[in-house]
Amino acid sequence: MKITHATLLVAVLLTVSFVGSSLAGTTQLIRGPETPRIHPGLANYLKTIEYDETATVWVFFTDKGIFTEEGYKQALQKSESQLIHKAKTRRLRSRNIGDLVDFTDIPVRGDYIDGVLAEGCKHRTTTRWLNGVSVEATPAQIQSLANLDYVREVSKVASYIRHMPEFAQGNPGPTGSRTLDYGPSFGQLNQLNVPAVHDLGYNGEGALICMLDTGYERTHEAMVNINVLAEWDFIHDDNNTAYEPGEDDPSQPRHGTITLSTIGGFKEGDLIGPAFGADFILGKTEEITFEQPVEEDWWVEGAEWADSLGADVISSSLIYTDWYDYSDMTGDFCVTTVGADQAARNGIVVCNAMGNYGNYAGSIGAPADADSILSVGSVNIYGELSGFSSIGPTYDGRIKPEVVAMGENTHAADPDNDHGYIQANGTSLSTPLMGGVAAILIGAHPEWSVMDVREALMMTASQATNPDNYIGWGIPDALAAVNYDIEPDVSVGLVPDSYTVPRGGTLGFWATLTNNTGDTQVISVWSEVTMPNGNPYPGNPLLGPAAVSLSAFEVKNVHVNHDVPFQAPLGVYIYTGKTGIYPDIVTEEDSFEFEVVLP
Repeated sequence: MKITHATLLVAVLLTVSFVGSSLAGTTQLIRGPETPRIHPGLANYLKTIEYDETATVWVFFTDKGIFTEEGYKQALQKSESQLIHKAKTRRLRSRNIGDLVDFTDIPVRGDYIDGVLAEGCKHRTTTRWLNGVSVEATPAQIQSLANLDYVREVSKVASYIRHMPEFAQGNPGPTGSRTLDYGPSFGQLNQLNVPAVHDLGYNGEGALICMLDTGYERTHEAMVNINVLAEWDFIHDDNNTAYEPGEDDPSQPRHGTITLSTIGGFKEGDLIGPAFGADFILGKTEEITFEQPVEEDWWVEGAEWADSLGADVISSSLIYTDWYDYSDMTGDFCVTTVGADQAARNGIVVCNAMGNYGNYAGSIGAPADADSILSVGSVNIYGELSGFSSIGPTYDGRIKPEVVAMGENTHAADPDNDHGYIQANGTSLSTPLMGGVAAILIGAHPEWSVMDVREALMMTASQATNPDNYIGWGIPDALAAVNYDIEPDVSVGLVPDSYTVPRGGTLGFWATLTNNTGDTQVISVWSEVTMPNGNPYPGNPLLGPAAVSLSAFEVKNVHVNHDVPFQAPLGVYIYTGKTGIYPDIVTEEDSFEFEVVLP
C-alpha cells in the first residue's frame, strides 16, 4: 500500500539513533579575518564620501564565542529549545531530526556588538545567520572596526533605488467565474489554473506567508479581512507597518499594499488573490524616499524574523545590486542570497522577483541568484516574456528564473482609493502571484518540504521539459502541482503474517524502510491502531514516536510482534504506521486490516 513520504513503527525493533550536529572543525566555529579586512568594494566607496559622512556597512565576526564540541552541543540544544512549535514543525519538513538547528541559530556575541558600538557607530541590525551587525559609520570608524581582533570583514550594505510598479494603461484583464467571481483578476489566476484549486477548497489556508515590502495600508475593501498575525517595521523598530506621519514619505506603503492585495486580497467581482485563505505576517523592510535606497540588511533581519515566527512562505519583490557585479551572481556570495538560501534550508519557500532590468544576460540581481528559491519572472496574459523582466543565467551558468507569472496589466488594489483598482506592471506583481500558489501547495500538502514545493511547481510548468533563461520552466499549473506525486525520501511497506489473529495470540508483520536518496535520512516514526468500533486504541501511539536513521539508499527490514490481549474485542482492526512530525503532520504512512477472532 503506497503512501507519501517516510517510515514507521518498524522503529520498534530497529536500533534507534538520534543524529546530532557534530563539531565541524574550526572552519565552522572560527573564521579567520579576510585579507584585506575592509572589502575592496567598500574601500573604493569610501573614497567618494567626505570624512564626516557615514556609510551603511556590514561588520562580520570571526566567531560566536564557542570553541569546544561540548560548548557547541549545548548552544545547539539551547537554540532548539527556543524554537516555537510552528517553526520547529516547518523546519522538520526540510531538515532531519537532530539537524533542526546549526551554527546560524546561535546568537551573536553581545560583547562583540558592544565593542563595535563603542567606536561610535549607529546600530541598525543584528544577524545570527551571518554572524554580524550592520551599522552606520564614518570612514575613520570603519578603519577602527577593521582593527578589532574579532572582526572578520567590513563590507558595504548593498542597496538599490526602488522602481515603483508602472501603472498600466488600458482595460482590465479578462473576467470569468467558477465557484467564485474573480472579476478582472480572473486572467492572472486562470493562467496559473488557480480557480480550479480554489474549487477544490485549497486557498492557502494552513499556510503562513511573510511579506517583506515597503509597508501596508489594509483599509482597502479587498484587504480588510486579510488575517494578519504579526507585523513589524524594521526601519523604525515598531509594530506599525502602515504610513506613519512624521516618519514616512506619504507614498511609503503603496508598493506593499499593491503586492499584499495581489497575493491575499478578496472582494468578489473585483479582486481575489490566490492565497486569500492564508495567514500573514507583514515586514516593513524598505524605505522609499529618494535619499534612502532600499538596503539588504533590513531584508535579512526580516527573513530571520519570519523564520522565528514559523512562516512557510516569504514573498519578496526586491533585487539588490549596488556594488555587486554580475560576477557575484553565483548563488553563494551576496548577503541576501546567502540569507534566502538559509531561509530555504530552514523550510521556508522563498519567492523572489527577478527584477525589471530587461531581457539581457546579466540583468539578474541578488537574491534571485539563490539556488534553493523560486525566482519569478514576468509574462503577459498570452504567456509572452515581458520586455522589462530580468533573465538568466546566473554567473555560474544556472537557469533563471525558475518560473513566471503574469506581471503585465496585473489587477491589484489601488493604494490611493479604498474602493478602487489598478492594473500594474512589474515582477513585483508576478512574485506574489507565485507566492500565493506556493502557499496553496503548503496548505494542500503540509508535509511537503521546500524542495517538494519547488519541484511540483517547476515540473508542472508549461516548458518543464525544455527550460530556458527567459521564462525558466514556464508557467506552473496549480491544479497539476497540487496533484503532483512527490517520491518520498523514505518509502515504507507493511506486510502482515496473517489477516486473522486469535484472542491471546500474536499479531506479526514485516516492515520495510527504504531510503530513496543519497543522503542520510533521520525520520520520526510511530504506530496507531483503530478499534473495530472506529475509535482509536486508548494506548496510542502503540509504538513510538522514535527516531530512525537510514544511510544513503539503505533498506531496512524488520519483523514486529504484538501480543493481542485475551479481552480484546472481536472484529476488524486497522494497524497504521506513520512518519512525520508527531502528532500533527504525517509525511508517509502504510496500514493493513486484521481481524481478531475467537481462539
